[in-house]
Amino acid sequence: MVKLVYLPKTKRWHAFEGERYCCPLHCEDQICIRVKDRYFLAVVELDTKWYLLIDDVKFYLHPEQRYDAILMF
Repeated sequence: MVKLVYLPKTKRWHAFEGERYCCPLHCEDQICIRVKDRYFLAVVELDTKWYLLIDDVKFYLHPEQRYDAILMF
């Protein structure tokens, strides 16, 4: 499991495993994101803001929030 963290300097979401840097996220990357106590399969997308596509629903990522996720790529 990783933490998704938004870094304003790069204007991109990045994955960290503890303190260790893993990778940046890119459009069309597949992840499982934890929302409350459930995980959802999602696709990373960018319009004017970063969001996840979960089925046909857009879930906008909030830059001040950190998310638990499982990378699927």
